[in-house]
Amino acid sequence: MSDTILYNYGANYDQLDGIKANINDAMAFRENVHTVFNALNDVYTGDAATALQGHHQQCSQQMDATICDMQGTHGQEIGRAAGRER
Repeated sequence: MSDTILYNYGANYDQLDGIKANINDAMAFRENVHTVFNALNDVYTGDAATALQGHHQQCSQQMDATICDMQGTHGQEIGRAAGRER
């Protein structure tokens, strides 16, 4: 039995590329949601517009937090992968 751990760097980096692609997709989705909310701002007035703006802000904050978490995870994994190659 061997005590050696072998890493498949190609597969590791493929996974990192996948995470980055998901981050890019999430950022594009965030922009699409922003566009929809902005279009709806032209439709609603009064209390409905105020409520819509509140929901837009809440949605944006949650999406930003999620993307930030994804970016943090990606950065940590890049650091780990770089440490394994030494």
